[in-house]
Amino acid sequence: LHPRVRRQRQMCIRDRKEIAEQIENMLCSLTGRQREAIYLRYMQELEYDEIAVLLNLTTKGTRKLIYRAIERMREQYGPVLFYFFLSNHFFPF
Repeated sequence: LHPRVRRQRQMCIRDRKEIAEQIENMLCSLTGRQREAIYLRYMQELEYDEIAVLLNLTTKGTRKLIYRAIERMREQYGPVLFYFFLSNHFFPF
C-alpha cells in the first residue's frame, strides 16, 4: 500500500478505537439497569413492552428508564457522541 493510504487507514482505526472507548465510557456512566435497558432496546432491538417483561417493569416505567439513560448520556457526552452511539456502525460489540 501507498504510505499515504496506510496512514489514512491507521488514522481511521485510531478514530474508531477512540469512539469505541468513549461509547464504553458513556455506557459505564449509566446504572446497571439503565445499561441493560439501553442494550435491550438499541442492540437487541426489543420493543418497550418486551423489555418491560424482562426487567419486571411497566411499559411506562421502561420508557422512563430508557429516557433517563438517554438524557444522562446526552448531558455527559453531548449529542454528537450520543448519535454515534445510536449508529450501527459504531457499536463496539
